[in-house]
Amino acid sequence: MSQTFPPVRLAALDLDGTLLNHEGQVTPRTRAALQAASDRGVVIVPTTGRPLGNLPPVVAQLPGVRYAITSNGAAVYHLPDRLCIHESAMEPALVCPIIEELQKKSIHMDAFINGDGFSQRSCEGKIDCLDMPTSIKRYIHRTRTFTDDLAAYIRVHNLNVQKMTLNFYPQEDGTF
Repeated sequence: MSQTFPPVRLAALDLDGTLLNHEGQVTPRTRAALQAASDRGVVIVPTTGRPLGNLPPVVAQLPGVRYAITSNGAAVYHLPDRLCIHESAMEPALVCPIIEELQKKSIHMDAFINGDGFSQRSCEGKIDCLDMPTSIKRYIHRTRTFTDDLAAYIRVHNLNVQKMTLNFYPQEDGTF
């Protein structure tokens, strides 16, 4: 007995290692596959942990791409006008007390707000101490807006936080 499946109408694809190769490029083979899918009416949706502001421009220009799921699913954007059409974010009343407690710890934290990354200015000079690849350290330096007090910034501007990342600095004994 043969089973019939409905036609594919949407392809949600991760960026790194899927849409993009290790050099951050879309290969001709991938581009051709996306074009063939788009020609059949398949909507291509990049999905990533990155905020919208760090979505490589080449991704938004791919065939069939009109939307992106960003910040690990916390936001969905219509790319032609950068309109957030869905957001599942933490409100300031929830996230600010958490950030204030985390500010007492020896950690690097990032908050992703409206598609952009924000960090404490006090963390900026310590990024290179983090135990991560140099390419990610450069990415953090290049893509964050640094503010003196992250919790106060969020509270004063009444901003919802789409995603937080925490990275622990190594201690003098090598532990985290």
